[in-house]
Amino acid sequence: MVGSKYDVVAAFSFGLPISSAVNRALNERAEVLSRRKKIAVMKETEFVLGLGWDDNKGASKWVSSTLKFSKYLASKGFHNVLVVAALDHAPRCVRDLKKLGLKAEADNCFKDVGKLCYYADSLQLFTRVRWRFLTREFIINLLPWWIYEKIAG
Repeated sequence: MVGSKYDVVAAFSFGLPISSAVNRALNERAEVLSRRKKIAVMKETEFVLGLGWDDNKGASKWVSSTLKFSKYLASKGFHNVLVVAALDHAPRCVRDLKKLGLKAEADNCFKDVGKLCYYADSLQLFTRVRWRFLTREFIINLLPWWIYEKIAG
């Protein structure tokens, strides 16, 4: 890791379509950090498109994309990940990476500016309003890892 304690910046998406303003903002923040720290950048939006997932369909597949993207990062040999994610999504992104043996830390940009990233026209109901997402995250966090991994992985 030249000049950084991280070897990759990982941008996790939030809601559909992946071309939304929120996902563009997450990807742009990751690009800025990547250039500043002179390290690789990986974007979940590009990862899932590489799997052939449609931008506007298959929302159920996107439920599992956080863990799948985390496993992909681990398979690429990254060890220290700087996570760029929506404020309420970042804890699970970091948790999943750590469970897979990686060191992970969330970028606080969206927390610092108070940007929540929810949007009413998201194709995923749980990313339209905060209470739906937090309810879902609460349930996900109650699951033992092996069940979560079986469902999402």
